[in-house]
Amino acid sequence: QNGAVLSAGCPEYGQLGHGTDNQYNSSDSSLKMYFQPQPQPKLIGALVDKTILKIASGNSHSLALDSNGHLYSWGFGGYGRLGHKVQKDEFRPRQIEMFE
Repeated sequence: QNGAVLSAGCPEYGQLGHGTDNQYNSSDSSLKMYFQPQPQPKLIGALVDKTILKIASGNSHSLALDSNGHLYSWGFGGYGRLGHKVQKDEFRPRQIEMFE
């Protein structure tokens, strides 16, 4: 899809940007959590109306820069790595206030 931002893979920390981590229990009696992978590339809806110029991705988080100079981050928020002043995972792209 021309100009669209898509993602696929393991959604464990929300790093795919689809609004969920697809977490589920393997059975009613189990405490172990699993994550349903996204095998096919899927459109990141929160970025549809943006013109994205650059993307940087790590193992558990991603960043996107748009044509207005706004920077968005999502995924694993531990250690403040997403730039939102909180240690919280983001399941959808969220604009970083410093770059508004």
